[in-house]
Amino acid sequence: MAITSEIIGKLGGADVEVIPVEGAASGSSGSSTVIATIDVPAGETWLVAAIGQVTPANASLYPRLHLGDEVSTAAPRGTHGLAITASESISFSIKRNTGSGADTFTGHVYTVKL
Repeated sequence: MAITSEIIGKLGGADVEVIPVEGAASGSSGSSTVIATIDVPAGETWLVAAIGQVTPANASLYPRLHLGDEVSTAAPRGTHGLAITASESISFSIKRNTGSGADTFTGHVYTVKL
């Protein structure tokens, strides 16, 4: 609870940047597609969150979302999100678990300097 309170307190007067993102991954199983790159300036730490709708190509083989070092569980159809603190540039990507069709993500990346 203390960490949550500290973050909320810091966000109280902060400027949150909202970046609309969307992307599709249609390569082989295990391949990744970068949806967004978040450039964190040297010496700064940012809270970065990605939230949106996942539409998997396969009804039982779900993609995984990657935000920097943070990896989601398998993402079935629906709303999913990840958050991480970053002190360097990171990417947000979708990694496939099937080789047919296309897995898609449509949503937003939120950033705020801590």
